[in-house]
Amino acid sequence: MYASTQFLSHTALWEDLDNHDRQPEGPVLSVTSAIYTVAEICEFAARLFQSGLYADRAILNLSLRNNQGRKFWVSEFTRMRFAMIE
Repeated sequence: MYASTQFLSHTALWEDLDNHDRQPEGPVLSVTSAIYTVAEICEFAARLFQSGLYADRAILNLSLRNNQGRKFWVSEFTRMRFAMIE
């Protein structure tokens, strides 16, 4: 958090940090993890806004970089896997 009220976060994907049970080979993007991460960022920004840090508005800019070749992966065993369509 900067004095200008800009907040910057560089976050690694947990899928890249460790090989998890049932994780496919190669680079993946956990759909569940991505949804939770975006929700956490939005919640954090909303609380900053509600606390009065931002007077009128705030701009939220999210990006996922270096993701070429990643496959979507459903890491939750209670969810259905993606069907591969070719």
